[in-house]
Amino acid sequence: MEIIGFLCGGLFWGVAVLAWIAYIKRGKPSKPVRYVGNGILAALVGAVGLLMLREEVNTRLFNAACGGDTAQVERLIAWGADVNYEEENLHETPLACADKYEHADTVKVLQRYHADFKRKSP
Repeated sequence: MEIIGFLCGGLFWGVAVLAWIAYIKRGKPSKPVRYVGNGILAALVGAVGLLMLREEVNTRLFNAACGGDTAQVERLIAWGADVNYEEENLHETPLACADKYEHADTVKVLQRYHADFKRKSP
């Protein structure tokens, strides 16, 4: 299910870049303007996409930890999720949530990756 979300996000940003390129070609600006504009747009779109992806992975890690889905927790950590991510509404880390719901295996996995109860993400 996560792969589908990542692919849809990548498809969305890819379409956005292609739309920008089509706009530039239609307006016929000079070549340097096109190259610089395309490069800037691609960098901005990539940065926004990565930030959104990072937030999505962290949120999924928190939800998996709360639900005791140890295999999912390990997969998300491998994808770069922050084990010390603090959920914005509950102000809890994945480790604190897994401990609260007594998911011992998930707690062990998070501790193996140096998760901390109180530490916030940098």
